[in-house]
Amino acid sequence: MPKRGAKKPEIVDAKRSKWLWKKEGNVEVELSREPTEYDGALHASKVRTVTRRNFPGVYNSTTGATKLPPRSETGLIRFPVSRDVMKRDPEHPEVYAIRLSAIVPLEVQDLIGNQWLRLVALGGVKTECSKDGNRSVTGAAHLGIWSHYSGVPYITKDTYQRKSSPEVQAATDELCHLVAQHLAPIIKRIIQIHSPSLIPKLERAHAYVQANLDDPSGKWRYINFLGAFSAFAVKEGSSEKLHLDFHDTRNFLTFMVPFALEGSYSGGYFFSPNLGAPIPVRPGDIMGAMTNLLGHCGTRATGGRRLVVTCFLDKFLMLHANQHWHIPRSPRPPKPELEEGEIIL
Repeated sequence: MPKRGAKKPEIVDAKRSKWLWKKEGNVEVELSREPTEYDGALHASKVRTVTRRNFPGVYNSTTGATKLPPRSETGLIRFPVSRDVMKRDPEHPEVYAIRLSAIVPLEVQDLIGNQWLRLVALGGVKTECSKDGNRSVTGAAHLGIWSHYSGVPYITKDTYQRKSSPEVQAATDELCHLVAQHLAPIIKRIIQIHSPSLIPKLERAHAYVQANLDDPSGKWRYINFLGAFSAFAVKEGSSEKLHLDFHDTRNFLTFMVPFALEGSYSGGYFFSPNLGAPIPVRPGDIMGAMTNLLGHCGTRATGGRRLVVTCFLDKFLMLHANQHWHIPRSPRPPKPELEEGEIIL
């Protein structure tokens, strides 16, 4: 019987690295197909219809209960994108979702959480036109820059509140500054390591904002998020109803960072039926996901007050940046091949 030849060193190194990666508690979940069940669902009613038809009974938004067992409590969880998808769109994220455990230092958690409490004590950030009954029973403040239904980027109303007191405005500026100083570098590094295909988009959007932002109030120094995102939503509670984030950039990652404010709150779950299981997310963790593609929600907070900071890139801003540099739109994914009896809108 002939002897087996020695394996190539690069193959041996790759297998050893994969073994060590798993031994450290990290998990990589390869989806059986591209998660396009919600693609084309442009309204909340369509999201509900797709959920009922394709994922019946998997989640109860009233109780927060799900029939699916959760993923690992700690470590890194990645949902990688297939080579075929990356070949079709080289600027597609290299993961559909990713959870990094215990990556935000405790002192940063305290700084941001305490600053939010100061803001609440002063009268808080107004959340005008920010409450969305299709995703949550509570409103959110949106801080930073976007281009909602505008041809140019502009600073959100929640960021610059002309009628607020100087104390509230100063506290708002400080909250933005803390997110820019402490969270933006972490999120940018996550993208550089786990989805470097997004870097050209980041650079285009960042350069577009710097060249076109009208900033007479001088807020840019507080909301320069290094191109990792253009704005962040901040709210207590969670977005507990299954939804899509229609205004987030397509084929991009949005990042959610939970904070414990008071009481015994120790974490919750990010749930997407596309991913097949709830993903535990604790204070100090960062959860990234393609929120414009994956139907998702957060489970209700229990045992204390939870603050969630959601960092995103506005789709209108990205669209205008691409038009500025004559970049074509990202191709839409093909409709999935259905098994017998399946229905996907």
